[in-house]
Amino acid sequence: MIIYLIIWLVDVMKINKRKLLRRIIGQELWKKMSLEEIRLYLLLIISVDQTSGVGKLSTESLERYLGYSLQDEQLGKVARTFQRLHLAEITHSSGKREIGFRLFSDE
Repeated sequence: MIIYLIIWLVDVMKINKRKLLRRIIGQELWKKMSLEEIRLYLLLIISVDQTSGVGKLSTESLERYLGYSLQDEQLGKVARTFQRLHLAEITHSSGKREIGFRLFSDE
């Protein structure tokens, strides 16, 4: 019985990456985002742990994959946009060399 509960909980927590992509297209959220925000969101989708919906990226990875370095104020603006659009929560402190994030599922 316990094993079925655990399997059910893991299933419920799964992040469906296709649904996340369909959501930004279907709800036209991409129109409310800058090109940089769209690129970062796609990187977050690629990098997220599908079971927990959370992830971390080093600032070096962000620079390598995005082609530029995000300044603290830019990252804060992006975090507010993602929060407002109910896409993701980004945590970052200027002393750390990484960001943490949690993607919001559409359900």
